[in-house]
Formats: sequence, structure tokens, C-alpha cells
Amino acid sequence: MRISRPRLRAYVATVGLLLAALPIGLAASPSQAASTGSCNTASTRTLGLSAYPHDYGKIPLNGGSWDCWMGNGHGTTAGQKSAVKALQRNILTCYSSTTAAQRIRDSGGDDGLYRSGMVSAMKAFQRYQLGFTGSDVDGVYGVKTRKAMRWAHHSSRGVILVYPTGYLCTNPNRF
Repeated sequence: MRISRPRLRAYVATVGLLLAALPIGLAASPSQAASTGSCNTASTRTLGLSAYPHDYGKIPLNGGSWDCWMGNGHGTTAGQKSAVKALQRNILTCYSSTTAAQRIRDSGGDDGLYRSGMVSAMKAFQRYQLGFTGSDVDGVYGVKTRKAMRWAHHSSRGVILVYPTGYLCTNPNRF
């Protein structure tokens, strides 16, 4: 079967468009996204530390899983706002003097919206506080970011605890 030149050009153009669109689709998907989906609420969970057995961390989650992700555009539902706000408050509490915290303050504070200011804050946070490099500096909150973070201690009712030396933030690395 012989293909005419105009039809061949059309096939080549179609394949070219499909191949050109492929990297855009890959770039749009968060590199740290967990299979459990996007964070859609926040809740407290025991930190499991023997020195502080009644302390909790308030951490974003999806359903019952702590392995979730958030990126640009999160905060459109009440549950997503809760998750984003928990992340923002944690950075403002445990990393208050960092570039990331300042970028959160400059872009609306703990407003529960994951917009360009929060993406910029998360990229700075990943690079300078967590030591991530390359594609791990993506501005997306995901499993790797969560596991590397320190989390503020809360009471079982979600109130941030203050100790004589100030806020206590730890990385139990066991969520």
C-alpha cells in the first residue's frame, strides 16, 4: 500500500504533535505524587515518641493515608484547604526564620491556598531546608518531602504545644 505525500505529512505531523505533548503531560504530574492521591484533609496523629507519648503531629492526608501530595491549585475545597493550611502552619512554626516561611507570609500566610507563592516557598524549602536537588525540587508536597520534615507537636485536640524553650518540632520519620 502506497501513502500519498499529503497523507504522509499529516501522519508525521500528528505523531510529532503527540510526541511534543508527551513531556508537557509528564511535567504536569507531580514527581512526588503518591498513588493514594492528593491530600484532601488534615488530622492529628501520635508522633510515637517515647519522650513525648501524648504529643501529636497535624499532618495532611488523603482518606486514612499520610502518603498524599499537594501542588499548585490545591485549596479549592474545604478539605484541601485544611491540608494546605496544616502544611503552611507547620512550616511557619518549625521553620519560621527560613525563606520558605517568609514566602508563605508574603503570599497570604496560612490561607490554605497552594498558589504560586506556596510553590515558590516549597521549592525553597525543599532545596534549602531539606537539601533536595534536581527534580526533587518541584514545589510539590509529597511523601519524600513529608518524611524529611520536622513536625510541630500538638495536643490531641490539634493545638500547637509550647514548651519552656518554645515550639518543639521533631522528625519521627515513621509516618
